[in-house]
Amino acid sequence: MATLQPEMSMQQIKEAIAEATQVPTYQQRLLFQEQQLAESLESFVKALNEQDEVCLTLVKDVTVTNVAGTHLVQYPNCTCTPGPNEACWGYRGTVQEVCPRCQERLTGKQIRTTDGCRRNGDGYGFVYWTCQSCGLVQKHGWDDA
Repeated sequence: MATLQPEMSMQQIKEAIAEATQVPTYQQRLLFQEQQLAESLESFVKALNEQDEVCLTLVKDVTVTNVAGTHLVQYPNCTCTPGPNEACWGYRGTVQEVCPRCQERLTGKQIRTTDGCRRNGDGYGFVYWTCQSCGLVQKHGWDDA
């Protein structure tokens, strides 16, 4: 059993459930009143405020693979070491609209960083896009050269 608070974000809810059930966040499909929780979050928060106990259904998706910490293309032309919750497309791929780990469509903004600038003015860096469902951070490199 997990203790959830109305002010918790979707990621915090998943982390609390992961701690209580040992099901990783990226494998969780949470249902509330037969709808995926992400789509019914407002009604779930309302129920949490009005009731002492609220029931969620946890479905473990065993088809989801953990691609975190890897390069997602065979020859990425990239020397980075992806972090434990990152997946890198290198310089030959781009971040995808569908998360490679949980297959959910990504929402939110891509973040473009500049890691450096050469003497001729050419810049380089990475583009990051975080999955709102499982938290995986996809990235790809960019280079003005």
